[in-house]
Amino acid sequence: MIAAVLAAVLLFKSKLLRNEVSIRLQERLPVSDVLIRLKIMDLSKELSPILYKYKLPIREFASSDFLLSQGKLYGINIQQEAYMFSKMDMSEWGIMVALNDSSKVINFVDRFRKSTQILDSSTSDVRVLHFAEQEIALCYEKNYALIYYGKDLAKRLRRIRSVQKNHKDQAWKHFFQRSKDITDPIIAYSESALLQPWGMQYAVVRSENDSTHIRLSGFLKTFEPHGIRFRKGTKGLPLNASDTKAVELHLDSTFKQQAFALKITSELHKLGKKIGFPTNLFLSAWDGNLSFREGGRVSSTEKIIVTEFDENFNPTEVVRLQKIMVPGYSILLGVNPGIKQFIQALYAKGILRNEEQKLRFLYAPLLSMKADKQHYRFSSSSHFPKLVSSEENYVRWTLNEEPCFIRLSDYGSDFFNLTFDMPSKLLIKEWQKKKRKKKLKPTKPQ
Repeated sequence: MIAAVLAAVLLFKSKLLRNEVSIRLQERLPVSDVLIRLKIMDLSKELSPILYKYKLPIREFASSDFLLSQGKLYGINIQQEAYMFSKMDMSEWGIMVALNDSSKVINFVDRFRKSTQILDSSTSDVRVLHFAEQEIALCYEKNYALIYYGKDLAKRLRRIRSVQKNHKDQAWKHFFQRSKDITDPIIAYSESALLQPWGMQYAVVRSENDSTHIRLSGFLKTFEPHGIRFRKGTKGLPLNASDTKAVELHLDSTFKQQAFALKITSELHKLGKKIGFPTNLFLSAWDGNLSFREGGRVSSTEKIIVTEFDENFNPTEVVRLQKIMVPGYSILLGVNPGIKQFIQALYAKGILRNEEQKLRFLYAPLLSMKADKQHYRFSSSSHFPKLVSSEENYVRWTLNEEPCFIRLSDYGSDFFNLTFDMPSKLLIKEWQKKKRKKKLKPTKPQ
């Protein structure tokens, strides 16, 4: 009987152990606003040309051979996919990786003990180590590790450790289903409640990199048909190298009556209320065509009053025009008869006002206006630039002196395809900037 009881206990423990080991990393993943899948080895190969092009010291430590050796040294399964969850504002995030040998992870921790304070709040079930200065926690058990930043560590750990076999949270299940054919090293997914007010059901973003550029391709699924269609044979403003900001939209105006557009209008109205902008009147007056440029400096004229003296030394005031250089602004707005009511509302709210026979929009330079039945044009230059054929739909924005493009490249009845292009140099500048700040940050007294 004693032998039978012992055999039963051992069998029961063995079964529990098998169940624990058989729980996959994908089944432990917590849910947040953004979910990310990382193929570390593939990402290393994609980033390598960028790191070597800019001769960054970190390039030797990001090579696939080095990562494999470090994974073996610290018991981390580098070849298996890693997963990340994050709030939209990065106030909380976590990265989960698979372990081959949890006993080696402590070797990784020991490397930092001399340079940073590490607090241990481990229990008999899970190791929990806090890197105080970085405000990051490292938690691990036999077959997984969590790197965590945020204020809900206990809650996240309970979810990770209490998971059942073959169970995935709904958001992760949707993510895996909707990205199964995407092989890129990084895939981000969101079905957050933050998307819903904009009429979006979910978004999938993937990355493509080379030594000079990074492209993020996004698929945005709407709850219902959005009604947006591109227009053909349209014209816009020329795009110059000096333009730091540019917007080009050529859309069929019928989309404004769709439920999707009404949701977007509601959100835009909330943003416009901050300055009293009449968003609803603008959308009613807009026919779907918009071309905007900001950048460089252009020639303009301003009226000045000078005092002159005649032959008898009597002072007289004389009005003169002088040429000046002002920031370049140019706008082409496709309109319908509702434009007059919109312009009147801008005047009434003080957003637009007359000044020196020109127009002042908030804090922009003085603008000249030119109007016809289909377009209103505004320019800070003395002349209006010649229009060119333009059918693309994009936004160009300059960040840290580097141009970035967001393009609406394709669409279906209930989805959009967007691309975001930026020079890899931009990320390098940001990384170097943060590194300099870290060096200048004063150390805390011991």
